[in-house]
Amino acid sequence: MRPLLTAGDTEIYRIEESRSAMLPVEEMFVDTDPLRPRIAALGPDDYDASTDRLVMASSSYVVRSGGFVAVVDTGVGNGKPRIRDMWNGLATTWLEQLAAIVDPAEVDVVVNTHLHCDHVGWNTAADAAGGWSPTFPNARYLFNELDRAFITGPSARGMFERNGDFWADSIEPVFLAGQADVVELPHRASPSVVLEHAPGDTPGHMVVRVLDPASGSTVAIISGDALHHVLQVAEPGLSSSFCSMREVAESTRRALLEECAATGVPMLAGHVASHELLYVESDGEGGFAIAEGPRLS
Repeated sequence: MRPLLTAGDTEIYRIEESRSAMLPVEEMFVDTDPLRPRIAALGPDDYDASTDRLVMASSSYVVRSGGFVAVVDTGVGNGKPRIRDMWNGLATTWLEQLAAIVDPAEVDVVVNTHLHCDHVGWNTAADAAGGWSPTFPNARYLFNELDRAFITGPSARGMFERNGDFWADSIEPVFLAGQADVVELPHRASPSVVLEHAPGDTPGHMVVRVLDPASGSTVAIISGDALHHVLQVAEPGLSSSFCSMREVAESTRRALLEECAATGVPMLAGHVASHELLYVESDGEGGFAIAEGPRLS
């Protein structure tokens, strides 16, 4: 598989687990009536007018640099029992795509930008005993205390009722296997991978800053769910209905967009279907627009 992005000996790959007209506009975002003209102008890679659903992807990233390998976000996973039909009992090529990049046994670190069910699924895979075991047998799985407390606290009950118990099949087995590390943020996992606190979607939501170790410069920012859809580039005040802290999510998103617009660094937004590399620029009116950017090589 060809890298999505390269800088020196740092390579970033994108694995796309799925892509579909996923969610109705009114389920994904609240109070969208004033935005209807902007929504109608979206292209077919972002919006399905026939169903009034937003087209979204579910993606993971592999970062390779100097012999170090990190996997960032692990999708929904195969065979997981989920309440939503679109995620229940999947049988995708995610693991085969990964194997074209790296042997799972060679992965050093796994990062879930946050603990929602569509970002943790391939933490584990079905095992011979009928349970779930870590997909990456030699990796350390990095969590932070804010999200660990969030997912094990009473506020997570609603997520499990809507989605299924992804703690039991995709997170807890990693802790039971002794492969989980709860880290403080920011956390430098390697010279090329830094985890940074970016709260909003969840209290402990993180972005992953990918660096070129030779220069120390930022190659890309893997943004998790700080940005779900291209609609939020032009409308950064628009937070997902699934965000646990919507106003905080807006502040986080604006700061991220401001940095990327000022520096030309691409954002890697795993749910965005239309742009694997999302370059942004200021629109001159306090908002942002999608820009055409160079491919780093």
